[in-house]
Amino acid sequence: MTPDDAQLVLTQVGKTFGDPNGSTLMRLDLSAPPAARKLEPLFSQNEGANVARLSPNGRSLIVGRSGNIYACRYPPAGDSLRLVAALAGPAWPFFSRDGQLLYVVSRQALYAHAVEASSDGRIRVGERSQLFRILHPARADANLGAASRDGKRILAIATDDTEETLLQVLTDWTTLLRP
Repeated sequence: MTPDDAQLVLTQVGKTFGDPNGSTLMRLDLSAPPAARKLEPLFSQNEGANVARLSPNGRSLIVGRSGNIYACRYPPAGDSLRLVAALAGPAWPFFSRDGQLLYVVSRQALYAHAVEASSDGRIRVGERSQLFRILHPARADANLGAASRDGKRILAIATDDTEETLLQVLTDWTTLLRP
């Protein structure tokens, strides 16, 4: 979501640009009347992504895809994504609230990169430093990280190899209600 709540950036999965398994970065203009709102591709070709995040100021877009982190100005205005960091395996990036750090959840650790932004929205990502090791994320399609407003805490969702997925079904639950 852009800082002014006018646009939403999301990933549309499946049947995009002729690729039934692909994903496309899309934009939804929330300032348009509801009947006129439609998803628009951000790029002219498939820019498949695990996750896409806008910088806190809304001028840069970060994309995690196949272990690499890409960036461009937002809105792209003809720009293509450029590689800014590489990791082994999938990567899920998210910004600190002030936009000066880029955190990346990988299958092995949580990393931080210093971020320098120019006035036109182009960003440069500094060297990576490992904050701590984590086990692989529980779900690849989940929101895997967020930083607190004060920057003192980070939420990173992970799991361990012994975790089981349990499903509980409660039937006849109305008998538990008090009269």
